[in-house]
Amino acid sequence: MKDNKSILQQLFMEVLFNGPFFNILSNIKSIINSVNDKYKVHFLSLIANQIDFDFLIKLGFNISSNSYYNARFYEGSLINNFDNLFNPISNSVVKLSNDVLRPYLLYLFEHSKSTQEVVKVNFNKRLDLSLYNEIGISYEDVFIYQLSKINLWRGFKELFPNLMSKRSFYRYFPHNLRPAIKETDKCDVCLVSDKLLIILADFKENFQIGGSLEEKSQDYYNKLLILLLSFRVYYNKGFGIQFKIFNIFSYVIAKDSQYIQQCMNVLFKLKFFEDSFDNIEFWSDCAGHFRSKYMLNYYKNRNKYNTFSFKFSLVNFYTEKHGKSVLDGYFGVLSRWLTDSERSTQITNIYMLVALFINKHRYNYNPNSLFKDVEHIIINYQIHNPFIYWEEMKDIQTYLSYGFNCLENKIYKCAFRSFNQSHYTQINSITKWKENPAYNNKDY
Repeated sequence: MKDNKSILQQLFMEVLFNGPFFNILSNIKSIINSVNDKYKVHFLSLIANQIDFDFLIKLGFNISSNSYYNARFYEGSLINNFDNLFNPISNSVVKLSNDVLRPYLLYLFEHSKSTQEVVKVNFNKRLDLSLYNEIGISYEDVFIYQLSKINLWRGFKELFPNLMSKRSFYRYFPHNLRPAIKETDKCDVCLVSDKLLIILADFKENFQIGGSLEEKSQDYYNKLLILLLSFRVYYNKGFGIQFKIFNIFSYVIAKDSQYIQQCMNVLFKLKFFEDSFDNIEFWSDCAGHFRSKYMLNYYKNRNKYNTFSFKFSLVNFYTEKHGKSVLDGYFGVLSRWLTDSERSTQITNIYMLVALFINKHRYNYNPNSLFKDVEHIIINYQIHNPFIYWEEMKDIQTYLSYGFNCLENKIYKCAFRSFNQSHYTQINSITKWKENPAYNNKDY
């Protein structure tokens, strides 16, 4: 009966002759058998630490025992270095299969918007054009990707961590995907789709109306104050990112969370918001009436009780001294229109003011303007609820982004608006309430 060593050697020989290393050993044997003893030691050191002398002789190696044992003193062996020599080839240097490229293309076109343009040249030869037919897209239609390439890669890496390398992501980038011309089309925020709205809200400094052509000093103090709260909505109904502004005018000079909630209740009952939008992402400055415990409770409860057809997914705030927003520029236009109009016409009430802005928008219409689509709403009085609710929590002024888990009815916080959900941590908040002193109080 053969001893265990002989059996193992026989099995090892079968593996060598039938495995992927046979050609390598054959080449080493050819080299060793063709050089003198001085160089045999160097080549023999590649395998001497792993294979017995007698076994090498059986394989046909023309070596002496002295050369063999000298070779064992040299560092390194072929088998020990197999991990380094035969690493899987990087995805960046091999041709990727259609099974890999199919989800890659679907991801890119899902994060792009279609255009009326077509492309006839500069096709990416690495891509099989039949893939476009499989995913239902023409390879001649031009699409605009709304994120930067690096952010597209980051999102793709989160969805498919091991599908392809970063280099392959860029090498296989489709020829009919073009970068957005407008900066707003490729920012991290503008991910609007037919399921997501992004809303930017801001208060304007109060309008003062009632002045005359020959204004006296006392007339200045007798002017009426008009409050304007504007909501700029970013949406996408299949024709790219579009904008719409909702202006809410009121005599109510109350920049507080309760008034904002009243305005939102009016706003979200409009027909525009009856479409199949699933989520709303809200943006505003860091003012206390926006970033408050009362507003967080409002978003949380509206999600919990399904008050609207959509859910509030994220509420974000600009940092202090963030500069001028799009609404700030729009407010400047409104102020200029009012000033120019008062040189020839006296504006005495809120209805005349709104009519003025309607006419100005109509006669100054520009399809390329950021405020070409505007709707005006008037609120005549403030509604006071019998109770005021808020979320009791700590450090609300520290965080700039809050997320809402609709299933668990929980609030999450983050120092900044992040696309990585792991950056958000749960808030341990308690819902509290108190009687509203303004309810049924004639002094309010």
